[in-house]
Amino acid sequence: MIKLGYINKRIYKYKRGNFLGILVPDPTNKHDRNAIKICVGETQVGFINREDQKEVYNLMRKNKIDSIQIDIQGGPCKIIAEVEPQKFLIERENIGIYMHLKLLVK
Repeated sequence: MIKLGYINKRIYKYKRGNFLGILVPDPTNKHDRNAIKICVGETQVGFINREDQKEVYNLMRKNKIDSIQIDIQGGPCKIIAEVEPQKFLIERENIGIYMHLKLLVK
């Protein structure tokens, strides 16, 4: 990482950025049988808020969702700092994960 120039820059554990998502009903969820999972590919990244489940489910049922855009930022990271020539310190941070979900409807 040092040779690639990652000095004093955050290096995130997980990929961040904009992704296309899918919504998957999760009726076997032990906490909420109305749960709807938010996934990027095969990876679950969250759930639809309970307050929005009914509206989102109705859009899904009526095939009204054109696409799901997800912007993911933050998460665990590390910073490599050069404290002396050729001596480095690795600092770890955990910036809260921020996820913005945009449903584009037909």
